[in-house]
Amino acid sequence: SISTSLPDYYIGYRDGLGGFNGLIDEVRIYDGALSSGEIQYLYENP
Repeated sequence: SISTSLPDYYIGYRDGLGGFNGLIDEVRIYDGALSSGEIQYLYENP
């Protein structure tokens, strides 16, 4: 389940540097690091 007590999470924003000026599509959030094989698979099979 998703906790609602944590601070906001921003995608495309970095503290002190402002926001990303563009579009971000098909965002994925994982609960752990991906292996190089998993990244390669996702790259080849969108």
